Amino acid sequence: MKEWRTTPETSRPGVRFEEEGLRVATTIERAVNVAREYGAVPLLAEKREVTAEDARRVEDFLLSAFPPDGENYRTHSHLQLTGEFAARIAEKLGYNPHEFRTLGLLHDAGRLLTHPEGVNPHRYFRNDGLGDVLLRKLSIPRSIREQLQPHRSYLHPEEFTSIDAFTPAQRIVIIADICGKRKDDSTIQSLEETLEYHYASRGSFSAAASGPWPSENAARKTLSTDVVKQWGKHYEDIAAWLQREYKVDITDVRSAIEEREKQLPVDTLVWDVGGVLILDSDPVIIRDFCHAFHLDEETLVRYWDELIPALQRGEKSTDAFWKSFGERIECPVTPDQRDMFTRSFDGEIIPAMQSLLLQAKSKGYSLYALSDTIPQHRDALRQSGAYDAFEDVFLSPNLRCSKKSGSTFQRQSELAAWRVACLRMRKFPQQCLFLDDKMQYVEAAKKASMKAAQVRSPEEAEAVLRAFGIL
Repeated sequence: MKEWRTTPETSRPGVRFEEEGLRVATTIERAVNVAREYGAVPLLAEKREVTAEDARRVEDFLLSAFPPDGENYRTHSHLQLTGEFAARIAEKLGYNPHEFRTLGLLHDAGRLLTHPEGVNPHRYFRNDGLGDVLLRKLSIPRSIREQLQPHRSYLHPEEFTSIDAFTPAQRIVIIADICGKRKDDSTIQSLEETLEYHYASRGSFSAAASGPWPSENAARKTLSTDVVKQWGKHYEDIAAWLQREYKVDITDVRSAIEEREKQLPVDTLVWDVGGVLILDSDPVIIRDFCHAFHLDEETLVRYWDELIPALQRGEKSTDAFWKSFGERIECPVTPDQRDMFTRSFDGEIIPAMQSLLLQAKSKGYSLYALSDTIPQHRDALRQSGAYDAFEDVFLSPNLRCSKKSGSTFQRQSELAAWRVACLRMRKFPQQCLFLDDKMQYVEAAKKASMKAAQVRSPEEAEAVLRAFGIL
């Protein structure tokens, strides 16, 4: 029985292909059921003109079947931005932009199938193959699927030595794919930046390795630098073809997308919870922990810094936390000590803050919460009704990322929590005003392109809301 190679980045080394296949089949079946619910399955199979509503249904289907979190948010962002690029370019060339937006949304859908069932997310070609299976299961006909980049184009580079091997439709999706990449600050990479990354990430590998990406190793025995250079030239040649034949400048397309996003008005408020809507209970909880376990505050905070982030991101269970904590203090934690987090926790919402929430809601603003928390506090706040005023709450254990430490599933992902929240809200960050009592998170939200302000009291919150014209 063959075992597929894995990498240090993956959390499940040595998973057998047959086991992965079962998980993938289950994930695909679930996705198809969600697609039926959203009316997305037949939209391209009915041989009719694709509409803006069709594209929206496909986007809603992907976000609902594969909820954005700390592992897959970059894929979701890439699919949406690729769809935007493809639609804008297609319209300039006389094609139906809604059809190409849909193609952009679906072109890398196989990467979403790696989540959350444990399939290696770094197997690039495997993901392409999985995406093709998903599209076929969704009843999308071959005539539509053939407008995407051919599955063979990386595996058999000798068949695709120039862009003449691709149809105009395929060229649109290919250039949209390479251009549709955001940085974590929500800005869009230039084509030059993307090509630089293309050469750096795929072109540097030793003779001892069978390829630059573990994902590609799993699909072919070798991937030469000549193939990497060939594809870099394809991207440059397609950009030149658009400029020469249609006067379409990729840089202008990117600028137009960014300018539109900058002009979006604020219509959504995103609130922190602890220290903003409710009192900060941490000082009392820390005091009680120190007393119960005979620790000084500096030692306790050091242990918390080591253990709490994984609990907040949902990577460790409560039982695992207490086991690790007991190992740190060299003494098992007794059953009656396991409620220490909730014993002194005050989950009642501050009345003046509740009033501000309801005033903003009455003005038509969408309200959401984004909070680093632990399962015990999450459950207590749900029971107390503290989340009732919000359309949705985004809590770190459910997002698999946190404001404090980003995501362990993505490298350089300090802004993951804000990116994930925007994807779940179906909002651009420029539409959001984020309120938090900690300046480090306010600054992070601004880096993610949100509006943001520090509020530590109802008076400060009211002043901020008035300054933004919300009240």
